[in-house]
Amino acid sequence: MDLDGLLLDEEGAFALSGFQEFTVSLLSRLASLVALEAATPFCVDRICALAWVPRGGHQQLSDRVRKRLYYGWDKESALDNLSSPVADIAVELLQKAAPSPIRRLQKKYVSHVSREACISPCSMMLALVYIERLRHRNPEYLQQISSSDLFLISMMVASKYLYDEGEEEEVFNDEWSAAGKVEVQTMNTLEMNFLRAIDWSLYTDPKELFEVLSWLEGRVAEKQGIQRGWFTYTDLCVLMEQTLWQQAWGQFYQQVAK
Repeated sequence: MDLDGLLLDEEGAFALSGFQEFTVSLLSRLASLVALEAATPFCVDRICALAWVPRGGHQQLSDRVRKRLYYGWDKESALDNLSSPVADIAVELLQKAAPSPIRRLQKKYVSHVSREACISPCSMMLALVYIERLRHRNPEYLQQISSSDLFLISMMVASKYLYDEGEEEEVFNDEWSAAGKVEVQTMNTLEMNFLRAIDWSLYTDPKELFEVLSWLEGRVAEKQGIQRGWFTYTDLCVLMEQTLWQQAWGQFYQQVAK
């Protein structure tokens, strides 16, 4: 799963504008974090949760999503819309994936649809898997569809695949069309075009979802830390699991060890 490919600039370099500015000070702090990781039981549980099937089941996954994707710690509230940082990532990714200037995706639209259609974090992750498949298998489709329509239809198809079991939980096109402020016929056409473009390839191995979750966690932690000017302990834990930051830490360690 190469979602970072969506975030390359024109020269093929990652657009991590604040990365260099924070690396030196952060890596010094990460040195003490390594020792803390080894001594804290919570971190052992957290690392175990990185397996593609969570050891503690649904509750552990919910706790992980609430903490790492900035949903908050209120366990009574449902995870039925996108957190503000995740909405920012959705806008960034979808605008890159579908660059058409027509109906360009905005955060206000993402927030409205996610609230009205009750988009879960898992729907978001599955939709990103589908978009990545389209990027490799049918890039022409992504050049033709607007980023707003791509967001709307990818989230609906993902929600249908996850939750529409035809009895108690059902996903209706008319409800999604109302949430997305489009006609029902337009919604139906978007759905058929999306399914044809992806060749009806909707099944996803759970491992792919957890790869997307790990990537999403890293992107959220990085953007939030850079915007604030400082990183939380959870942000640092997440970043220590990301390949780019592990490489930076390795280079820092080599310099110190000389």
